[in-house]
Amino acid sequence: MLQIKNILRNLKKNKAFTFINIGGLSIGIAAFFLLMIYVAFEKSYDEFLDNNENTYRVQLKQYKNGEPLFNKATSTYNIGPLIKDEIPEVKEFARAGFEKCLVFRENNYLNSQDLFWTDSTFLNVVKVEMVQGDKQTALISPYTTVLSDKLAKIYFGDSDPIGQIIYINEHLPFTVTGVFKSLPANSHLNFKLLLSLSTGNVLWPGWGTDNYSWGGHGWLYTYITLQEGSSPKVVEDKIAKLVKEKMPENFLAENIQFEFHLQKVTDIHLNSKLENEFKVNGSKQYINIFMLIGIIALIIAWINFINISNAQAYDKVKESAIRKVNGATRKDITSIFITEAFILNLLGTVIACILILISIPVFSQLTGKALDVFLKQNPSYIFMLLGTMIIGAIISGIYPGLILSSIKPEKVLKSNHVNPKSKLSFRHALVVFQLAASICLIITVTTIYKQMQYISKKDLGYNRNFVVVLEAPRSMNMDSTKYVKYRTFKENFTQISAVRNITSTLFKMGEESVYDFSVNRINGEETKDILIKRNLIDDDYLNVFGIHLLAGENFRSNTRRRSEEIIINQQACELLGFKSPADAIGKSISSNGNNRAKIIGVTANFHQENLKVPVRAMCFSFDHPNNFGSYIVSVNPSDINGTISQIETIWNEIYVNDPFIYQFLDEQLENLYFSEIRLGKLLMIFACITVFITCLGLLGLILITTKKNIKIIGIRKVNGANSIEIINLLNKDFVKWVVIAFIIAIPVSWYAMTQWLASFAYRTTLSWWIFTMAGLVIFGIAMLTVSWQSWKAASRNPVEALKYE
Repeated sequence: MLQIKNILRNLKKNKAFTFINIGGLSIGIAAFFLLMIYVAFEKSYDEFLDNNENTYRVQLKQYKNGEPLFNKATSTYNIGPLIKDEIPEVKEFARAGFEKCLVFRENNYLNSQDLFWTDSTFLNVVKVEMVQGDKQTALISPYTTVLSDKLAKIYFGDSDPIGQIIYINEHLPFTVTGVFKSLPANSHLNFKLLLSLSTGNVLWPGWGTDNYSWGGHGWLYTYITLQEGSSPKVVEDKIAKLVKEKMPENFLAENIQFEFHLQKVTDIHLNSKLENEFKVNGSKQYINIFMLIGIIALIIAWINFINISNAQAYDKVKESAIRKVNGATRKDITSIFITEAFILNLLGTVIACILILISIPVFSQLTGKALDVFLKQNPSYIFMLLGTMIIGAIISGIYPGLILSSIKPEKVLKSNHVNPKSKLSFRHALVVFQLAASICLIITVTTIYKQMQYISKKDLGYNRNFVVVLEAPRSMNMDSTKYVKYRTFKENFTQISAVRNITSTLFKMGEESVYDFSVNRINGEETKDILIKRNLIDDDYLNVFGIHLLAGENFRSNTRRRSEEIIINQQACELLGFKSPADAIGKSISSNGNNRAKIIGVTANFHQENLKVPVRAMCFSFDHPNNFGSYIVSVNPSDINGTISQIETIWNEIYVNDPFIYQFLDEQLENLYFSEIRLGKLLMIFACITVFITCLGLLGLILITTKKNIKIIGIRKVNGANSIEIINLLNKDFVKWVVIAFIIAIPVSWYAMTQWLASFAYRTTLSWWIFTMAGLVIFGIAMLTVSWQSWKAASRNPVEALKYE
């Protein structure tokens, strides 16, 4: 108890150093904890699913003549039933087709609701928690659905939803047979309701559970559950052997190969970068960056403690020597420093808890993740704070204790000599690490910002300003009058002077087209298989987006469908082997003689998808989309709100059963890079926090350096030294450390940012000024921090300094 009182007395006596240590520790611990919670959340995806260790998604990679055609998260209709029947390790399978649909009951309409068309076995494979209904039978019959409890509450309130009717898209009635607990945010699955896939057997023969074909990879996902203890690698090998045995003759004749792989459901969010993902996944690369930043922030806080404690050795060395003379062992002295470190870490942790409670709602909003909810559901992560405190106390206390306990008392009591140079060099190395880490973070933040600016300003090959995207009326899917009403809707726009034009498309800008056109004949002559993405548009599509025609002509108006004519982009023109855009005009392409289409135009390349992928070969057919799609409206910039209001009025007159949902295209495109924008903001915040903690450490060191050299400062001033000379004397070591840190940070940050930029197909350059700017910023901050205290010391009356000494 007496020892603790002495420690508290010393901490109170040295208020500045206590404040610096506790302040740095609390901010470092809070930053570390927040980032670790974010990392834990991202890594926890789908862990809530029962039996997630044995649940996998089947992905498909297709080749022709040994060359890859695609690598998709979707797979074929038949692969699930086939491997369930033939491979004993496969316990169960379930197929699921993803869609965003209009769901309504009475006057309660909700658009863009995520749903799966599934086999009846889906709830046995993806084992969500059932609130009502029997998961074994709920999805067997056609026109049955299972809702989330939140959706059931919206539609039915407190009444029993079982047996009630809801409607999908074009007034398709589905009977509610079950309710499941809404999925948490940390899931790659985001469905709010499940529809029986057997409905497809009635509505669209060939699209339901009776389909066992090798097609379906445009929209159908397959999930399986393996028997306990089964090896996924063994199952993959058996699937490969089975596929070779069962592959249709026409596929073998064309030398087409299917390669299926198993993805563990808990790995999908961070590790899957496949085509046809139904939602944007996370990034393991980003998670590693966040984890590294959190660890660096914590380590820098501990380094501050070690450096300041070590630098204060001059004041504590005699105290330690006297303790040793009075019989204290090396272990006793070391324990004193660990106890002091424990008290400081305890105080720092308590303040960190307050900072976390204050900041986690804001942090959750900034990350777009329900981290506050996640932390409440997983209170065990609080033990991370306890572990951090204990480890911090040991790490930050044991090194200074070992140094001081190793000093011979007779040497100390005869002179005021402190640590040898070899011990001081370690402290210097820690300071250099702090500075280098800060420089790396500034380079990282600047590079990410530069890349985001590059993306926002890059010419995408089309007009994206003052373009409004409307969700096409879902209630009219498969309705023969859908196109007629669209023409009426379009013609009514002549009443709005601010509307320039309107077009329709199946896949809007920024979306990946899941439709493929597999070309293997050009003008009737066989060629190697070439896969081209396909979109459905109308005659005003090119005009609305300002897409330039390199050769040929646009589609002619006043028709709904002209599937025998297509327009291709320049990338497709080159991939198909045409010498020039003009050379492609009039040529026909087909797949095995079917779907023959004549090329009537070639457009300049434009970025249909985000800039992480290169421009794909694409073709466009003149066909108003029967299902889903978007209507794109180009408007004048004057009175945007008034124009939107007029568009909504016309919409409500024509599409009575569909909510008016719109978004500006430029805002929609920004959402494609939300994760990168969010990363940049978070990095900027935590880079500033890390730099601030580093500055606290530098401030502590310059205070100690000034205190240790106060007599030298007084003597030099008496002998005529001016303030500039005194400041240079105190600052020269810090200048050297910044230079060394800069030299270390350059290759490390260059390599890290080169790897990050490689994830973009179109990227900015790593300019030299980024590295120079980062070095100068840290140099300026460090010099301002230490020069302020140096100037105060240099400005003091030398008589006071000598009197103090």
